[in-house]
Amino acid sequence: MADENNFMETDASSSLEDIKDTDNSDDPESGSIVQLVEQRFKKAEDARYVDEQRWMSAYRNYRGLYSA
Repeated sequence: MADENNFMETDASSSLEDIKDTDNSDDPESGSIVQLVEQRFKKAEDARYVDEQRWMSAYRNYRGLYSA
């Protein structure tokens, strides 16, 4: 039973090799996909900013915290 609990102490163990972070220069298709996603995220984030400011102003007004 002690052998069953020591399953990590076997002669046949396996591991994955570490990989280096790449800038996707060797795969232009994935690089363009990453760039596309980042651009669309930034565009959505910027478009939402105006709405968030309006929501925060309405919330402060509801709580009675009027701006100067």
